[in-house]
Amino acid sequence: MNNNQLIRILISRCLLGDLCRYDGKILKHQFDTGILQNITIVPICPEVEMGLHVPRNKIRIVKYIDGDRLIQTETNIDLTSMFNKWCDKYVSTLMTIDGCILKSKSPSCGIADCKYYDSADSEIEIGRVSGFFSRKIFQMNIPQINEADFFNLEKRDLFLKLVYHRCNLRVLQQFAYVLTYFPQCD
Repeated sequence: MNNNQLIRILISRCLLGDLCRYDGKILKHQFDTGILQNITIVPICPEVEMGLHVPRNKIRIVKYIDGDRLIQTETNIDLTSMFNKWCDKYVSTLMTIDGCILKSKSPSCGIADCKYYDSADSEIEIGRVSGFFSRKIFQMNIPQINEADFFNLEKRDLFLKLVYHRCNLRVLQQFAYVLTYFPQCD
């Protein structure tokens, strides 16, 4: 078995052509996984996984005094608590994930490119921030990149180096754990 087969990369399901986008459409330009040969792909759509339907009302990141909130715009429902509860439970299972390729501009998966608003009904964005799921991944020090940056050769090269290093470290830690509990022979 080569080292590539040990690598596990989480990829946004919409990038793989799955029907999970908020608008019920499939992306025209799907991510070509051929470049990731022999790598285990783990698909994820945080919004669907937490229980939202397809299609669904848009959600956006809104600035509040007590922190950012994830708000469904048409209904004004605050999904922050529900999302964080799901996310905390899910990310605790990601110790064997070596990297993430996430959908740009998504309020759950975007990496520093999500529109940021000062109210749920405002059309004026006040900046760009990372999505809620991407923030949790960042806290776990798991390398992440969006699909647009993945096709920038320098950014992809750096991402893949970080992924390989994380995988190697994970494998070494597993090996060290086994050696710790292996009975000594005299």
